[in-house]
Amino acid sequence: MSTLPIDQLRVGQVLDRAIQTPRGLTVLAAGEPITPETLERLAQVRGGFVRLGPAVPPPDPAPAATPNADSPGTTGGDSGDLTREPDPEAMERARRRAARRAWEAERQTARVRSGLRRQADELVQSLAPRWERLPRRIAPGPESVPLASLADTWSGPLALELASERAERVVILRRTWERLLSAERVRAATLLELADELVDLFSRHPDRFAALSLGTRRIEESVCEHAYATGALCVAIAARLQWSLWDVRAAALAGFMADSGMMLLPSDLRSLPRALTEVEWNALHRHPAYSLVLCSHVLDMPEAVGLAVYQHHEREDGSGYPGGTRGAIHDLARVVAVADVLAGASAERPHRRRSTAHGAVQLVVHEAAAGRLDKATVRAAVRAVGVFPAGSFVRLSSGHLGLVESVRDPERADRPVVRLVGADRRAFEGEEPMALSGNVITRADAPRALLELKSEVVDLADPAAAEVSIVEALDVPEEVSGLMVV
Repeated sequence: MSTLPIDQLRVGQVLDRAIQTPRGLTVLAAGEPITPETLERLAQVRGGFVRLGPAVPPPDPAPAATPNADSPGTTGGDSGDLTREPDPEAMERARRRAARRAWEAERQTARVRSGLRRQADELVQSLAPRWERLPRRIAPGPESVPLASLADTWSGPLALELASERAERVVILRRTWERLLSAERVRAATLLELADELVDLFSRHPDRFAALSLGTRRIEESVCEHAYATGALCVAIAARLQWSLWDVRAAALAGFMADSGMMLLPSDLRSLPRALTEVEWNALHRHPAYSLVLCSHVLDMPEAVGLAVYQHHEREDGSGYPGGTRGAIHDLARVVAVADVLAGASAERPHRRRSTAHGAVQLVVHEAAAGRLDKATVRAAVRAVGVFPAGSFVRLSSGHLGLVESVRDPERADRPVVRLVGADRRAFEGEEPMALSGNVITRADAPRALLELKSEVVDLADPAAAEVSIVEALDVPEEVSGLMVV
């Protein structure tokens, strides 16, 4: 499978092969012109290269006509050569037509998105009186999400399948956004299906759910990836707050849509490898209003979700944006705010490295202590994902290296179940890497794949392990990066 540097692609260019991400997700079909949106998506792909799918075979030539003596221009019994070489001028005209279509599509996209941006202020003003009448608090519901007391063992293969399914769900979310960015009306049912899948997964595996949003390796860092992770965390936090099923679903919708307005900002503003200037920050602060505009195109979207989307960057001490609101923040917005910080801190950014999952949890706890995030919401987040979320590497006081497998007791969130992966590398010498679903473990899959290694499991919440504690959270450690992976 051949690859191509992304910086060699141009708007209007037409390739005879499909353009794919390094993991094989098709971004653009063969024969389709490259649009500005295509380049915007490809700018988020790690490594700077894309894969090219199989070449499209040329169409079968038309069957040669059988000549006869009565046909003009032929001689009896002589079929002649009816095939023709490609006409360079015709090919150039086709290329120009494709470039023209791409240019027109780019202009139309720019007009539509400019119109969406112009709606923002007017929409906020029209909704403000109705928002004033909305209650800001959400009480625990009588029909909260039922949670399994002890989840069944979540094996390595399931975790890897989950990573693949997550990529598929991100594509669904991206396509929904693309329709909204074209000013289409979209029903909330598609987003609710994604939400219901997450609710079901958290209900069955509450102790390992954090691996989906904080521990699963992301195919590519993008706004949609972040939005899906945020929506997943919203489900976990809202469920731990014992909200009703409907309110948990509403939290997921708000998480999915909160940063959708980022797509109405210049793509280079989202990928600058430095801190933003004041002018750039002011532009970035417009995205909650833009997200609200896109929400308004989702049919059957609850009004409180739109308010939460608009308020998700407000802070309890009034230091947030866009309104500097203090005290009148909706509970849905409080949940999205915490989930957004958790998901953002644990993702790679052009101007900084990603934090460990433990570091992301520490960040929201610090923000709550400083009065910027809601304390009750942060406590629910810690109970939902743990102090050391599933998928985190840790160093134990015994000197062993471990991988957090689950957080079974939310009341003791700092005492997870840890699978030892060996402090002494020599203990693993001579062993072969195990196959997962027929695939060889790769370095990229190491954090989840190591769950399959033959090693001891320690439940730190067990009184028998009272003397053992976690002393350090690690990124993918050096001992593991070369351990039983290829």
